[in-house]
Order: sequence, then structure tokens, then C-alpha cells
Amino acid sequence: MPLQHMSVNTIDEGETEAMIIHYYNISMTRGDTASLIVKMRDLEGNPVPFQPGDLVYFTIKKSADVVEKVLQKQITEFVDGNAEIYILHEDTKDLATGDYVYDIQVNRIENQSVTTIIPPSRFSLSKEVTYE
Repeated sequence: MPLQHMSVNTIDEGETEAMIIHYYNISMTRGDTASLIVKMRDLEGNPVPFQPGDLVYFTIKKSADVVEKVLQKQITEFVDGNAEIYILHEDTKDLATGDYVYDIQVNRIENQSVTTIIPPSRFSLSKEVTYE
């Protein structure tokens, strides 16, 4: 079934242990660990599981207008058809606090499509107090 357009559920809006998600905007403390579970759905709300061979990119940049990536995760293995993105302590501990921009793109093996399933959105890092 060709997919012209997709909507996406990440995790429910609200707070997790390490991050806050409001719409697609993410806020977290620099150096914390966190995870996102990305679920893809069609326009009718039906699940569209990620398949072996698909490639999901989670990319953070200082702005959408620059080429240099601050962080990029590539997900190639899926659990129950979902992409799990892990942000590790090492991924953000040395980054400047402030606002960045991120998106999530999927390259589907089935029909060779490339789709940005989460549009450019704010990714905010706040200061930590404890450095242990």
C-alpha cells in the first residue's frame, strides 16, 4: 500500500523520566538519558510498522539552515514495528544549553520512499545542577 502522507505518534504528550514532550517539541536536561518510541501511522490512524531494511534518522542541528549535525542516531532494528531512539549521557553532556532543531526521517525499503515523519521541531537542553 503506497503511503502518500503519514502521521506519527511518538510518546504521549507529557513528562517521562528524562524529558518533556509538547506536541513535537522536546525539552530535557543536558547529560540525562532518555528514550523515544516512534510509532508510524497512516492518515486513518492505522499502525504502519517499520520493517527490516527501513532506516530511521533522528537528527539534531543548531538550526535547520546549517549542514553540521550536532547529533544523529540511525535506527535499523525495530521492536514490535516501532523505532526506539536512545539519547545517552554522552550524547548531550558536552553540548551548550539552549534551543536546537530536530526531525525524524524514515527511508522505507519497501517502496524506496524518503519521508520526514516528524517535521523540524524544537529540541531544548537545560542546565543541570548535579554533575555526578
